[in-house]
Parts: sequence; C-alpha cells; structure tokens
Amino acid sequence: MRPDVRNPGLEPMDDFLPVERPFNMTPLVILAVAAALALGGWKVLGSFQGAWLHDLDSGIEAAQASGKPMLVLFTADWCPPCRQLKNQVLSDREVDALLSEQCVRVKIDLTERGGPNARIATEYGVRGIPTMILYDHRGEEIDRIVGGVPKVVMIGWLSQNGVY
Repeated sequence: MRPDVRNPGLEPMDDFLPVERPFNMTPLVILAVAAALALGGWKVLGSFQGAWLHDLDSGIEAAQASGKPMLVLFTADWCPPCRQLKNQVLSDREVDALLSEQCVRVKIDLTERGGPNARIATEYGVRGIPTMILYDHRGEEIDRIVGGVPKVVMIGWLSQNGVY
C-alpha cells in the first residue's frame, strides 16, 4: 500500500476511495468581491454621474412635477476645483443621499469651452466654475455658491437655504 500523501504516515483503507478535497472557496470569493465592487462602484460613481440630469429643461420639469428644489452644477472636467467638489463632496454618501432625496440635480458640463452649454452658462450669469445654483420648484433662484467647497460648507449652505 502506498502512504496517504495528505496524511503522511497513514495508510489508506482502500486505494479506490475518492480523494476528498476541501471545497475551493476562491471562485466564490472572487465572484462576491467582484459583485460588491460592481454594485459599490455603481453606487459611488453612479450616484454622481447617473442620478444627475444633463438637460436643464428636463430638470425644470422634474422640479415642477416633484415640488423639489433644483440644484444646477456648472462644471468642467479640466477644472481642478470642480474635480475636488465632485470627488470629495458630491460623491460623499451623506451629501449624495441628501441631494438625491431633497433635490432635482442637473449638471451642465462646460468641458468644451465653446460648446452649447457655454451659452447656458452665460445666460445664467455663471462667471466661474464650479458654480452651484439652487432654484425653488417654480424656477426662482434661491442662492448660488461659486468654487470648490468642503462638505461642511455644502451641508451648511443647503441647510441655510431650506434643503436640509
């Protein structure tokens, strides 16, 4: 009889017994981690990109229909304060939850400097980015804030304007 390689020094009872292997959890763990990252990544990234409307008219209609205020963000990919605002404040779970529950959100992308959204920015008096303008559900401007702001300032601004 040959020795059992799994248990050196022990003799197997029968050479034809199937070798018991421990259940390999690796594929399940990889699948679970991938699913969590996919869902978690969607929640974090999608919350900023997916839940924001990109058309001002659609935002106005949604605000009127829901009775919620509308937050319009004028931003550009090449703008460092805009990236900071998106990555550190608007992607924050608390801020994201507050905005998604309390506001209709519209993002006006000014990445293309002479693009069609530049006219909208001029029409709304945007002179610097990022600019956030808060409107009531009737379309009346409540307040605006310009520049990258930390989370505490953002929440304070929303609270001061009756959103929080």
